[in-house]
This record gives sequence, structure tokens and C-alpha cells, in this order.
Amino acid sequence: MLGSEPKPHLELLIGPAGSGKTRSAVKRALECAKRGQRVIVLTLPNQRAQFLERLAANGPSLGVEVTNLQNISYRLLDRLGENRPVVLNPGRVALTARILERGLERSVGPGEARLYARAVAECKRFGFVPQN
Repeated sequence: MLGSEPKPHLELLIGPAGSGKTRSAVKRALECAKRGQRVIVLTLPNQRAQFLERLAANGPSLGVEVTNLQNISYRLLDRLGENRPVVLNPGRVALTARILERGLERSVGPGEARLYARAVAECKRFGFVPQN
């Protein structure tokens, strides 16, 4: 949970399942929001809906934003002028297929394109670059 007052800070809740982390986060977020503070709650993408339901069940939640680390990263990159479009895996495979078809002058199936897309991703991850 990110807060803005008196200065920006981060609060991290850790505990086993059922220990009250969500309950505590909802309570703390609403307390801070009532004081006029901006609150950003970071959840895992699959937990966002549940957190929003619990938040809504406790009354108005103006000033509380529920998001995830990926979205926060995109915002920071935007502010720095470094954000570039993200191509998710299906789009990457489709682009790879299109490039292969142009180069090979034949039809390429999704399985073959997926293999090449993974190979390119692995090369990039380990710092391999094409030689001129």
C-alpha cells in the first residue's frame, strides 16, 4: 500500500492465508483516504476484484486506487518518457509468423512461429544480438 502523507511511503503486509491481511489493508486504506491522503493498493492481478469487493463492502472508497505493480511500472515509464507499446505473447507469435512467412516465402503455422518467438526471447534474455 502506497501512501502520500505526511510524505510518500510504503506499507507492506505479510502473513499466511486467513491472517487478516486484506481486512487490515482495507481498514488502513479507508482510514488514510478519510484523512485526504492518496492511497494506492498494489495487489496481484488475480486478487484485485476480491479486494475491490471487500473495499466496497466497507463504504465509500474515494481516494483509494487498487492496481498492480505492472500498471505502476507503466506509469513510471510514461512519466520518464520511456514507455513503449507492450506486445503480449499472442501478438508476438503473430508478428513472428508474419516475418517468417515473408522471409521463407511459405505459410508458417502457429506452432512453428511460437518456437521461433521463444527462441528470439531467449536470445534477447541472454544478451545475444544478431551479427552484421
